[in-house]
Amino acid sequence: MLFVLTILEVGLVYLPLSKGLMLSGLVCMALVKAFLVAWFFMHLNHDAPPLGKGIFYSFIFAGIYAVVLISEGMWRGGYFWFFGG
Repeated sequence: MLFVLTILEVGLVYLPLSKGLMLSGLVCMALVKAFLVAWFFMHLNHDAPPLGKGIFYSFIFAGIYAVVLISEGMWRGGYFWFFGG
């Protein structure tokens, strides 16, 4: 699965997308890859359900935070792809 996501990340760079859309896609795929590494290689799938929920919600928060920071940086840098301008 990690190999497939890596191939998708490399392929996404070569697609004719706006820079903001490409960066958002790369960040989302990186978060999914980080979650998969933590879930399987750190054996979090065998832990208690409350711990798994806490980790899941932490990744959701990190994803939202990443999108907000990228959006603000793009807005300040003059890229208005996200805000419709």
